[in-house]
Amino acid sequence: MASELHQFIHLLFIGVVALFPVVNPIGTAFVVMPYFAHLDRVGKKRAVGQITLYAFCVCTVTLIVGAWILKLFGLSIPVVQLAGGIMICRMGWEFLSSDKDETWVRVHFQI
Repeated sequence: MASELHQFIHLLFIGVVALFPVVNPIGTAFVVMPYFAHLDRVGKKRAVGQITLYAFCVCTVTLIVGAWILKLFGLSIPVVQLAGGIMICRMGWEFLSSDKDETWVRVHFQI
């Protein structure tokens, strides 16, 4: 039992450390903030509570069902980690080498 608890805490810590830079809650707060501008303080707290609950539910279901889904498709955790890293690198490269007009940045961030 102690070994399983230790493994769970280790995986939880690794998950938070791995997802924090990708999700970037501090940077995302500035993007999401305009959507909450029309809400009062109580409404904002309720919306944040609902978002937290939904995110917790998605993470919990993924934790429980995720291993089964990976086994179903014959995948392992290192393969998924490698694919995720490749996708993040690809997205970063596309942002750096894009020749598109960047009007969407001005529209979304009101520059």
